[in-house]
Amino acid sequence: MAVDRENKVLGPEFKRQKPRKAPKVEKKIVETDDTVCVALNRPIGIKFPMPDGSMVEIKGNGEPLRGKDQGILTPGAYGLTIIKREQWEYILKTYGWQRIFTNGLCFACNKKVDAEAEAESRDDLRNGLEPVEVADLNNTQEAKGA
Repeated sequence: MAVDRENKVLGPEFKRQKPRKAPKVEKKIVETDDTVCVALNRPIGIKFPMPDGSMVEIKGNGEPLRGKDQGILTPGAYGLTIIKREQWEYILKTYGWQRIFTNGLCFACNKKVDAEAEAESRDDLRNGLEPVEVADLNNTQEAKGA
């Protein structure tokens, strides 16, 4: 017997929905010839659905701060994630038209050391979600008539 939030019995036409399973997220992958290292200049990672129902998460540059009370989010930094090459090709084919890919904030290299070097050369790119140093803005005014 199914009941609603007020414990009223629902009619026979009501069918209880089966709980949905959370999509599986890929485990850590070891770097091989069949993998790429994806770099993402964004504080929060992005999860991409794959055709097989799994999810691939590209980690952002704020990943080391996850679960911590305090930390510094470095502007221009990239999060690095190793994924399978065919997953990256699917992501590019499906989402490659989006600005995060076309403006260089998300890219892939064959090796992690190459991705680190490329990320360092792109450290002047900004995603618009960087922390603001309020003291440097100098755009406050004294309240009038207070």
